[in-house]
Amino acid sequence: MNYFSIEALVAVLRESIEAALIIGILLAYLNKTNNKKNRMDIWAGTVAALIVTLISGFLVWGIYDRIPETFAPFFEGTVMLVAAVILSTMIVWMYKHGRTIKAELEMKSEEALSKGSRLTLAAISFVSILREGIETVLFLAAIRANGETNFAIITGTVTGVAIAMIISLVMFKSMINFNIKMFFNVTSVFLVGLSFYLIRTGINEFQEAGALFGESTLGILLQVGVLVGYAIFLWRMFKKVNSEIQNSIPSAVPA
Repeated sequence: MNYFSIEALVAVLRESIEAALIIGILLAYLNKTNNKKNRMDIWAGTVAALIVTLISGFLVWGIYDRIPETFAPFFEGTVMLVAAVILSTMIVWMYKHGRTIKAELEMKSEEALSKGSRLTLAAISFVSILREGIETVLFLAAIRANGETNFAIITGTVTGVAIAMIISLVMFKSMINFNIKMFFNVTSVFLVGLSFYLIRTGINEFQEAGALFGESTLGILLQVGVLVGYAIFLWRMFKKVNSEIQNSIPSAVPA
């Protein structure tokens, strides 16, 4: 029996840090613009997002317990493939928007404050945190579909949240200079590797059930082809995003 899931730890740690950064950016902007009275709106949206995330998690776990054994491989394979797609999308999105997410959140907050809409302000934090929460639920569901025990997932999740809280406290209190860019780069490499593993295992779930050419030579070639295609897709996406980032940087004007 496995008592700890490193995959759950890294996935939850990454998502929790992203959520903490979002909350920190929003609260810092309210402080900077002398709108501290609206901080409860941010926290209200955050708490609502966490509640919806927990409900979603319980629903997904409940579905697992009620799936007939005949359909289990198809469900688990689908969960893994969907999680891999969302995982890769999230990594590319963060790579592209990491530099501008602060400005984007501040602009949305400014619009909400100018309209005097507390509900809109709460919705900004709700939608942002809920996205991280739903991604976390899918990742943990995929990890469970891969055969990990509930206990291992829980211990990995709790550890990830605890470490994220410590890192967030360190960042916001400015006790040390935490290299957040390096953190995201390292965890991105791990998560890219996890996405490849989920794709291979997801396809294998279907093949063990007799679909996608089964466990034949064609089935193996299918796995290899999909993984190679996925690698090319990621390379092209990162290349495209990197080109867009470079083009968005103003050229130095000679004196």
